[in-house]
Amino acid sequence: MKYKTRFLLFFVAMALFHLASNFAHPVTPTIIQELGLPDYMFGLMLAVMMIANFALSPSWGNINRFISSRQSLLICCVGYALAQLGFAYSTTQAGILFVRLLAGVFIGGVFVSMLTYVVNVAEPKDMAKYLTYSATLHSVFGAFGYLIGAVPPSCCKQLLCSSAASCSGCAVCRTRNAPKRCPSKSWPPKATPSTPSGTANIS
Repeated sequence: MKYKTRFLLFFVAMALFHLASNFAHPVTPTIIQELGLPDYMFGLMLAVMMIANFALSPSWGNINRFISSRQSLLICCVGYALAQLGFAYSTTQAGILFVRLLAGVFIGGVFVSMLTYVVNVAEPKDMAKYLTYSATLHSVFGAFGYLIGAVPPSCCKQLLCSSAASCSGCAVCRTRNAPKRCPSKSWPPKATPSTPSGTANIS
Protein backbone atom coordinates (compact mmCIF):
# COMPACT_ATOMS: atom_id res chain seq x y z
CA MET A 1 0.00 0.00 0.00
CA LYS A 2 1.27 3.47 -0.87
CA TYR A 3 2.65 5.85 1.76
CA LYS A 4 -0.13 8.46 1.36
CA THR A 5 -2.88 5.84 1.27
CA ARG A 6 -1.64 4.32 4.51
CA PHE A 7 -1.50 7.74 6.15
CA LEU A 8 -5.04 8.43 4.94
CA LEU A 9 -6.24 5.25 6.65
CA PHE A 10 -4.24 6.20 9.74
CA PHE A 11 -6.03 9.56 9.92
CA VAL A 12 -9.43 7.93 9.38
CA ALA A 13 -8.74 5.57 12.31
CA MET A 14 -7.52 8.54 14.37
CA ALA A 15 -10.73 10.45 13.65
CA LEU A 16 -12.86 7.46 14.68
CA PHE A 17 -10.87 7.09 17.89
CA HIS A 18 -11.39 10.75 18.83
CA LEU A 19 -15.07 10.34 18.03
CA ALA A 20 -15.53 7.20 20.14
CA SER A 21 -13.37 8.30 23.06
CA ASN A 22 -15.73 11.22 23.77
CA PHE A 23 -19.02 9.30 23.77
CA ALA A 24 -18.91 8.85 27.55
CA HIS A 25 -18.39 12.43 28.71
CA PRO A 26 -21.92 13.79 28.07
CA VAL A 27 -23.58 10.85 29.85
CA THR A 28 -21.31 10.93 32.91
CA PRO A 29 -23.71 13.16 34.95
CA THR A 30 -26.54 10.71 34.17
CA ILE A 31 -24.41 7.80 35.39
CA ILE A 32 -23.66 9.68 38.61
CA GLN A 33 -27.36 10.31 39.22
CA GLU A 34 -28.37 6.72 38.46
CA LEU A 35 -25.79 5.36 40.91
CA GLY A 36 -26.75 7.87 43.60
CA LEU A 37 -23.23 9.28 43.85
CA PRO A 38 -22.49 12.80 45.16
CA ASP A 39 -22.53 15.65 42.64
CA TYR A 40 -18.84 16.43 43.14
CA MET A 41 -17.96 13.05 41.60
CA PHE A 42 -18.22 14.53 38.10
CA GLY A 43 -15.41 17.00 38.75
CA LEU A 44 -13.42 14.47 40.77
CA MET A 45 -13.57 11.84 38.01
CA LEU A 46 -12.45 14.32 35.38
CA ALA A 47 -9.67 15.64 37.62
CA VAL A 48 -8.33 12.14 38.30
CA MET A 49 -8.31 11.35 34.59
CA MET A 50 -6.64 14.62 33.57
CA ILE A 51 -3.99 14.45 36.31
CA ALA A 52 -3.05 10.92 35.25
CA ASN A 53 -2.93 12.08 31.63
CA PHE A 54 -0.67 15.03 32.49
CA ALA A 55 1.60 13.17 34.91
CA LEU A 56 2.28 10.09 32.79
CA SER A 57 2.42 11.53 29.26
CA PRO A 58 6.20 12.15 29.53
CA SER A 59 6.65 8.51 30.53
CA TRP A 60 4.92 7.39 27.34
CA GLY A 61 7.31 9.61 25.41
CA ASN A 62 10.23 7.73 26.98
CA ILE A 63 8.57 4.36 26.35
CA ASN A 64 8.29 5.24 22.65
CA ARG A 65 12.08 5.35 22.53
CA PHE A 66 12.23 1.62 23.34
CA ILE A 67 9.17 0.23 21.56
CA SER A 68 7.64 1.38 18.29
CA SER A 69 4.84 3.92 18.19
CA ARG A 70 2.66 1.29 16.50
CA GLN A 71 3.04 -1.02 19.48
CA SER A 72 2.42 1.69 22.05
CA LEU A 73 -0.68 2.85 20.11
CA LEU A 74 -2.06 -0.68 20.19
CA ILE A 75 -1.35 -1.04 23.92
CA CYS A 76 -2.85 2.33 24.82
CA CYS A 77 -5.96 2.04 22.63
CA VAL A 78 -6.79 -1.40 24.03
CA GLY A 79 -6.00 -0.21 27.56
CA TYR A 80 -8.30 2.78 27.16
CA ALA A 81 -11.04 0.56 25.72
CA LEU A 82 -10.81 -1.75 28.76
CA ALA A 83 -10.97 1.28 31.08
CA GLN A 84 -14.13 2.46 29.29
CA LEU A 85 -15.62 -1.02 29.65
CA GLY A 86 -14.77 -0.95 33.34
CA PHE A 87 -16.46 2.44 33.63
CA ALA A 88 -19.62 0.98 32.11
CA TYR A 89 -19.88 -1.71 34.78
CA SER A 90 -18.44 0.02 37.87
CA THR A 91 -20.95 0.84 40.57
CA THR A 92 -18.84 2.08 43.49
CA GLN A 93 -17.10 5.41 43.93
CA ALA A 94 -13.68 3.80 44.39
CA GLY A 95 -14.13 1.55 41.36
CA ILE A 96 -15.16 4.42 39.10
CA LEU A 97 -12.23 6.57 40.20
CA PHE A 98 -9.84 3.68 39.57
CA VAL A 99 -11.05 3.05 36.01
CA ARG A 100 -11.00 6.79 35.25
CA LEU A 101 -7.41 6.87 36.51
CA LEU A 102 -6.56 4.04 34.12
CA ALA A 103 -8.36 5.87 31.31
CA GLY A 104 -6.19 8.94 31.94
CA VAL A 105 -3.02 6.85 31.89
CA PHE A 106 -3.85 5.23 28.55
CA ILE A 107 -5.43 8.22 26.80
CA GLY A 108 -2.26 10.19 27.49
CA GLY A 109 -0.28 7.37 25.89
CA VAL A 110 -2.57 7.45 22.84
CA PHE A 111 -2.04 11.17 22.27
CA VAL A 112 1.73 10.99 22.78
CA SER A 113 2.08 7.93 20.54
CA MET A 114 0.04 9.54 17.77
CA LEU A 115 2.30 12.58 17.64
CA THR A 116 5.47 10.52 18.05
CA TYR A 117 4.32 8.27 15.25
CA VAL A 118 3.74 11.15 12.85
CA VAL A 119 7.13 12.66 13.70
CA ASN A 120 8.92 9.33 13.22
CA VAL A 121 7.15 8.18 10.07
CA ALA A 122 6.18 11.25 8.04
CA GLU A 123 8.61 12.51 5.45
CA PRO A 124 10.13 15.89 6.38
CA LYS A 125 8.09 17.75 3.75
CA ASP A 126 4.83 16.32 5.16
CA MET A 127 5.53 16.51 8.89
CA ALA A 128 4.12 19.98 9.63
CA LYS A 129 1.04 19.28 7.50
CA TYR A 130 0.35 15.92 9.16
CA LEU A 131 0.81 17.34 12.67
CA THR A 132 -1.75 20.01 11.77
CA TYR A 133 -4.13 17.31 10.54
CA SER A 134 -3.69 15.46 13.84
CA ALA A 135 -4.55 18.51 15.94
CA THR A 136 -7.54 19.35 13.74
CA LEU A 137 -8.93 15.81 13.88
CA HIS A 138 -8.58 15.82 17.67
CA SER A 139 -10.62 19.01 18.02
CA VAL A 140 -13.28 18.44 15.37
CA PHE A 141 -14.08 14.76 15.93
CA GLY A 142 -13.78 15.15 19.69
CA ALA A 143 -16.57 17.73 19.49
CA PHE A 144 -18.70 15.42 17.33
CA GLY A 145 -18.11 12.66 19.89
CA TYR A 146 -19.65 14.88 22.57
CA LEU A 147 -22.59 15.55 20.26
CA ILE A 148 -23.25 11.88 19.54
CA GLY A 149 -22.89 10.97 23.21
CA ALA A 150 -25.43 13.62 24.22
CA VAL A 151 -28.18 12.58 21.78
CA PRO A 152 -29.46 9.35 23.45
CA PRO A 153 -29.07 10.04 27.21
CA SER A 154 -30.98 6.90 28.27
CA CYS A 155 -28.46 4.31 27.02
CA CYS A 156 -25.34 5.16 29.00
CA LYS A 157 -23.99 1.63 29.28
CA GLN A 158 -24.47 0.95 25.57
CA LEU A 159 -22.58 4.14 24.69
CA LEU A 160 -19.67 3.18 26.95
CA CYS A 161 -19.52 -0.33 25.49
CA SER A 162 -19.63 1.04 21.94
CA SER A 163 -16.88 3.49 22.87
CA ALA A 164 -14.73 0.61 24.14
CA ALA A 165 -15.39 -1.50 21.04
CA SER A 166 -14.67 1.40 18.67
CA CYS A 167 -11.39 2.27 20.41
CA SER A 168 -10.25 -1.36 20.19
CA GLY A 169 -11.17 -1.49 16.51
CA CYS A 170 -9.29 1.72 15.79
CA ALA A 171 -6.24 0.26 17.53
CA VAL A 172 -6.23 -2.77 15.24
CA CYS A 173 -6.82 -0.69 12.09
CA ARG A 174 -4.07 1.77 12.89
CA THR A 175 -1.55 -0.94 13.73
CA ARG A 176 -2.28 -2.92 10.56
CA ASN A 177 -2.45 0.00 8.12
CA ALA A 178 0.10 2.41 9.54
CA PRO A 179 3.13 3.09 7.35
CA LYS A 180 6.58 2.06 8.47
CA ARG A 181 9.14 4.45 9.91
CA CYS A 182 10.58 6.83 7.36
CA PRO A 183 13.95 5.29 6.39
CA SER A 184 15.71 8.65 6.54
CA LYS A 185 14.95 8.96 10.26
CA SER A 186 16.42 7.26 13.27
CA TRP A 187 15.89 7.57 17.00
CA PRO A 188 17.69 8.82 18.93
CA PRO A 189 19.08 11.27 16.35
CA LYS A 190 22.75 11.14 15.65
CA ALA A 191 24.87 13.95 17.02
CA THR A 192 26.45 16.21 14.44
CA PRO A 193 29.93 17.61 15.01
CA SER A 194 29.92 21.28 15.85
CA THR A 195 32.42 23.87 14.72
CA PRO A 196 34.22 25.56 17.64
CA SER A 197 33.27 29.17 18.11
CA GLY A 198 35.64 31.66 16.62
CA THR A 199 36.86 29.31 13.89
CA ALA A 200 35.79 29.08 10.26
CA ASN A 201 35.51 26.14 7.91
CA ILE A 202 38.17 26.25 5.21
CA SER A 203 37.34 24.44 1.99
